[in-house]
Amino acid sequence: MKKITKRMMALALAGVLILPSGAAMADELEEIEVRQEQISNANQEMQNQRYMIERANTDLEYAFNLLDELNAEMDQLRTEITNLEGEIERLDQSIKLNEKEKADLEKKLEEQIEVFKKRLDVMYKNRKNGYIPVILSSKDVDDFLSKLTTMKSVAEHDKNLIEEMKETQRKLKLTIMKLNGEKAERDQAMQNLTVKKANLMDSIYDQKDLIAEIQRNKDLAANQILNLEQRVQNLNAEINDLNIQLQERLKREEEERKRREEEARKAEAERIAREQAEREALERAQANTENLVSQTSELASIDTSSRNIVPDANFKPFDGNIVYYNQREEPWGSATYGNGWAATIAANGCGPTSMAMVLSSMTDQTVTPIQMANYSTMNGHVMPGDGGSYWSLFPAAANAYGLSCRQTTSRSEIIDALSNGALVISSQTNALGNYWTYGGHFIVLTGITDSGNITVADPWSRGHSVVSHTQDQVFIPMKSAWIITQ
Repeated sequence: MKKITKRMMALALAGVLILPSGAAMADELEEIEVRQEQISNANQEMQNQRYMIERANTDLEYAFNLLDELNAEMDQLRTEITNLEGEIERLDQSIKLNEKEKADLEKKLEEQIEVFKKRLDVMYKNRKNGYIPVILSSKDVDDFLSKLTTMKSVAEHDKNLIEEMKETQRKLKLTIMKLNGEKAERDQAMQNLTVKKANLMDSIYDQKDLIAEIQRNKDLAANQILNLEQRVQNLNAEINDLNIQLQERLKREEEERKRREEEARKAEAERIAREQAEREALERAQANTENLVSQTSELASIDTSSRNIVPDANFKPFDGNIVYYNQREEPWGSATYGNGWAATIAANGCGPTSMAMVLSSMTDQTVTPIQMANYSTMNGHVMPGDGGSYWSLFPAAANAYGLSCRQTTSRSEIIDALSNGALVISSQTNALGNYWTYGGHFIVLTGITDSGNITVADPWSRGHSVVSHTQDQVFIPMKSAWIITQ
């Protein structure tokens, strides 16, 4: 809802500042708003990235602490390894000694057995008892000793030798058991040490990998922040440029508004003065008309309710009837034309009324001042303020109705055109003592008399429209003219 309201405010501001370019200004304001929203999104993303960096720093601190603990544990393990290596070295020395003792005992036992066998052989070789073969047939030392002890015929003096051999065998077994135990202890210690060291190294490597990954993520977030900061900087620069363009546009529009207001003020002053002068001229024309009507039967027959004018005697008329409209008469006089307080056809519609007379006279259509005023308004030919018409109305309307139109300021060209049946719309100024208007006015030049005077259809004055005018009266106040032909 906030975004919609902001946009509506921007559009409303554009409309209040200046209507003609409101759409363009609204687009500029909307573009600025888009840039600002992009900056807001970028700032939010930077905040997220900074949060990620903070999390990464926390994770790194925890990871480094854990790594320190693992390294400390590794140091402790190294101490244990050193101690264990010393113990293993001691065991190795003890194993060597025991292996030597084992070898010595085995050798001693073999020697004792050999001595005993010789002694038996000497002592009993002449006896026929069978215990000697039995003893000599023993499978191993244990079997030999076992059989030997069971022999009741063994001499008493051999018992000590037998006991000595038994003692030697017992010591040999103990030595072998001790040797095997020390080897097993050494091997188990080596295995435990290897496993513990491998596990600890795996933990350290895993922790280092984790630290590297956290650092990479942290670096990525930092780079993203740098990119976003550059993006925000660029967007701020774009907004600054757009604001400068907007201010320049506002300045130009304000200057244009003041210029139009000044033009409108001058046009209004000219209109008021023109109306005053034309009222006076109308009064004079009406007085002249009354005199002419009373003196000339031809003029006395004029039907003032008709839209057709009656030319002077010797007038070479347009090849056809001249349709006459008066801008101040109804049903169109009070119709709107322009946008000021006095924006009516009666006040400002001399242009469309003149064009309506030309079109109705030169085509097979009846075109009223209201129709031509609407055409002018819809096609952008109305001046700002109370109204008045741009010169573009005449060629545009002529072309729309299939007529030809060319602009000129040449007196001779206009006279030739009138002599050849053309109609001419003329833009008159207030020269010659406001003869035609106090400000600006359009009239239709309808023909030329034998004496060279110009006849007109004046949309403001019927009096001007039933008499001829000298060429100076027509051409000196003229600013420009439009020759219209079929």
